[in-house]
Amino acid sequence: MKIILSLMFWFWGFAYAELPLDLSFEEMREIYRKNQPEKSFNKGTPSVSYQVQQSIVMGENLFQWLKLINKHRSESDQLRLTSKSSSGGTGIPVDRPMKYGEKTISKNFSRVIAQFPKEFTSVLSGKTPISPSTIIDEKTFIKCARYVSVLYSRATRYSLLIKWKDHYIKNAQRDIRHFYYLKNIPDLDNHLRQFNGLDSSTKKKTTDALMDLCMKAKKDESYCAPYLEKFISSNRLVAYKNIFWRFSLALWDSFFKISQPRTDIEWKNDTLTIPFYAPQISKISYWLKSNVEEEFQWEPEAWKLELSFTDQRSKNTSYIEFQPNQTPHVSGGNKIVMDANTAIEEYGTRWTIRHEFGHILRFPDCYHEFYDPKEEVFVNYQLDVTDLMCSRSGKMNERIYKELKRVYSKKSGVRYF
Repeated sequence: MKIILSLMFWFWGFAYAELPLDLSFEEMREIYRKNQPEKSFNKGTPSVSYQVQQSIVMGENLFQWLKLINKHRSESDQLRLTSKSSSGGTGIPVDRPMKYGEKTISKNFSRVIAQFPKEFTSVLSGKTPISPSTIIDEKTFIKCARYVSVLYSRATRYSLLIKWKDHYIKNAQRDIRHFYYLKNIPDLDNHLRQFNGLDSSTKKKTTDALMDLCMKAKKDESYCAPYLEKFISSNRLVAYKNIFWRFSLALWDSFFKISQPRTDIEWKNDTLTIPFYAPQISKISYWLKSNVEEEFQWEPEAWKLELSFTDQRSKNTSYIEFQPNQTPHVSGGNKIVMDANTAIEEYGTRWTIRHEFGHILRFPDCYHEFYDPKEEVFVNYQLDVTDLMCSRSGKMNERIYKELKRVYSKKSGVRYF
């Protein structure tokens, strides 16, 4: 989650809203509930299409249905749409982004109505009263419920973010997928030299990516199109790539590099030490220290992070606060805000505190979302689904270790920034 206050997007005074990716069904529902007028919460959002509204209604009824079913079951027999093993999922890879808009949501809503068991859709649409039983067999129920929960999450997300469509259209300038495509071509220079011999599909992908390199240098299409054509006709695409590569590389790095490094971190031998204002509750202290130190270690180098609790708090000292009904985030670069209503033992909460501590170390998020007016969809993805700062399926890795070392280690008394 970004180190910006706009993540607390229900505070309407901010310029636009941002939402973390891969939120759970329950998390998305809670965020939507806090941001919709009570009168419209159970009726969907009037400003969006009927199908989007009904997708929201079905998701809300599904939530209430699951709640009633589980109320009549033992703790060991609860129906769950996710589990510890599935909470992280597979992420949203950059080459397989999530796309959602009025048309895609409407299409998926129609599929639910047409293909799912009538007993199931009748309850979700409100035609049949919610029952403490599943009505259909559990395997089918869970399969259908998972689909509806995803549909609900996309419908609520769309209804909340569409207010800031203009911002998200501008955000397309940071879409880095074309650069990702080029950087992952083995021996890219040779690929460009052989451009005329490529098949038509690969030619188009390559041409689109090369056009984007020019556009990322803040050029427009009227400049880039003839400029690229000139280099294609003279078979000098390597030279063209070299002219614009640094602009997209800088954008790529902005998702991963630390900016405005901390000044209170000490890197000594194989340990990074950071002071942290000690929580007043010992249970929280243990939870925080154990999670952070367990995550931020790199065994190949016998390296570790050590959280050093202090009773003295200056304006630059990091600390944690638990506030009710908050989307976890880092405020001002030093304060971690967690939701007081979420159990700290939950798998998702333990991942979240590790991710948020990455922001305390000054790492940015490495995921992106924008609106594509041509397709009329929001598009989002994670640049590396194995990376702690990109995805819930991610962890501490060599990239994070090397960036910490680059920024915070010392050599001959000089800190490398």
